[in-house]
Amino acid sequence: MLAFYAIPTILLKKIPHVNGHIADAPVNLKRSGFHYYITRIGFRFSDVILSNSLAGLKSYNVTGKKCRVIYNGLNLRRFDNLDDRLDIRMKYNIRTRFLVTMVASFTPMKNYDQFLEVAESFMGIRDDVTFLAVGDTKADPREFDRIRTKAQTLTNTKLFEKVTNVESLVNASDLGLLFTYSEGISNSVLEFMACRKPVLATDAGGTREIIVDKETGFLLTDQSTAQIAWIINTLLNDESLRNQTGRRARTQIEQRFSIDLMGEKFDALYKEMPGCSDPE
Repeated sequence: MLAFYAIPTILLKKIPHVNGHIADAPVNLKRSGFHYYITRIGFRFSDVILSNSLAGLKSYNVTGKKCRVIYNGLNLRRFDNLDDRLDIRMKYNIRTRFLVTMVASFTPMKNYDQFLEVAESFMGIRDDVTFLAVGDTKADPREFDRIRTKAQTLTNTKLFEKVTNVESLVNASDLGLLFTYSEGISNSVLEFMACRKPVLATDAGGTREIIVDKETGFLLTDQSTAQIAWIINTLLNDESLRNQTGRRARTQIEQRFSIDLMGEKFDALYKEMPGCSDPE
């Protein structure tokens, strides 16, 4: 709506318009209705259509010279001076050797059923792994209640509402998971990679723009629960593989997803706009 309201000013004042509406990548975007047409009108009168992923541009079906991508940037200083890993594990009552964590809101867009299926499969494999899910419990209370009820029978699984020190929790984990139906650029995946933690994530939306499969993480397509459990088990048993994957993940974040790089790209974009260059 903001882009729509801006159209008269854009036309009368001839002000360049950078439209940053696209911040997700819906699988089945509704291509009708009031909001759809308002969005398309906003795109029509934009000089730049900006997305945080290539997948977002594809999902909204926009192409051409107007389209740009600037990836989300992480402030890597957030990951300095984190709380002690043992203190964090004590805080969340983690008594097992390994901690596998998924950070995502408890909504139907996240595939927590798959998370619980994988956790349940481990109950018959080993008893030294805790599966921890952390996210917004109020975004969809009914969905959270459904997930919580389903998880109550799993002795190796814990659910918590979202936390303020997510960086320390991620750092205290051994692996990160993200099972999802739709995704733009996942901050959760970026955070695990910044902490040098291997991530297994559904190959949805912009996730493949972050993770290089089997190098900086693992993309999941149509793998069965047993196959996913095998990948997790392999990583838990191979510390060297975890560390190598984690180091490459961190390098990926430093080179492509830092907040400084994001700022530089925004600065360069704005300077391209008529009347927005640096003064002499």
